Amino acid sequence: MTEHQRVDAQPSVLPKDLKPQQSNHQNAALMLTAAIFFALGFVIAAIAFSGDDKETNVSSSSLDSVVVNNAVRSTLEALNIVDIDDEYTQRVNIAVQGTFMALTPTVTPTPTPIPVQQTFSQSEDPILGEFDAPVVMVEFASYTCGFCGRFHRETLPALLEHYGDQLAFVVRNFPRSDSEITLNVLAQCAYEQGDEKFWAFTDQFWWNQVESQLPLNDQTINLFIQNAQLDTEQLNTCLADEQSLNKVLDDRQVGLEWGVTGTPAFFINGVPVVGAQPLAYFQNIIDDLLRQQGIEPPSRT
Repeated sequence: MTEHQRVDAQPSVLPKDLKPQQSNHQNAALMLTAAIFFALGFVIAAIAFSGDDKETNVSSSSLDSVVVNNAVRSTLEALNIVDIDDEYTQRVNIAVQGTFMALTPTVTPTPTPIPVQQTFSQSEDPILGEFDAPVVMVEFASYTCGFCGRFHRETLPALLEHYGDQLAFVVRNFPRSDSEITLNVLAQCAYEQGDEKFWAFTDQFWWNQVESQLPLNDQTINLFIQNAQLDTEQLNTCLADEQSLNKVLDDRQVGLEWGVTGTPAFFINGVPVVGAQPLAYFQNIIDDLLRQQGIEPPSRT
């Protein structure tokens, strides 16, 4: 036969003893994988249908060994794996534990409240209301923050009207970048001229976001100063002093130590609240804090 002659291809037939066979290790691996997934199903079912009306609390570091062992044993028997030894069962136990824990959502720990008297300074922080009010709400604010603006325009007035002298509101500084520090220092210097001057000056930042929408340049800031009728000589003296700058930087450092990463961030009687939440969200927290002190909250209409 020459190289040009056609040869019909025939399927190769290997002797039976030469065909690829699954090794004992492969079979064991397949059975182990099947056992893991079946056992995992048993575990989930045992928890879901345990009949406990209370919320299931699964620790991220441990799982009920009895539940796992029973599930693994039932799974191995269901798969007709009769040659069950302790080592095999233990391997499945470990795999099920690891797989289940990987699928379990991490529970976020409840933030620890800050003692309320540590959340503000009566001599350095502007306030609406009285420091001895049963509930003191402290905000870490940035004057370029849109969500802070929405809170001050919409939510804060409603809270103050609803709770009256039961609620006090304090603002602390949290510039989100170095370029914002000057705005916070100006606000702190406005506070040196009195609470009313502070609110007259800073409220313009919040309303400017939706009304005039002027750029926050020197011309706009000077306009805000004039509108608030700040004493410019006193203001310049304050700006030349590092005391207000240090207060701004100290506030930001305290906020960072307390877990503040953005604005607005609140501490209501020391209870941390993140973001410009809906009015009812704040009311629920304040109502609970009042009831804890034996004070009946105002009714909501």
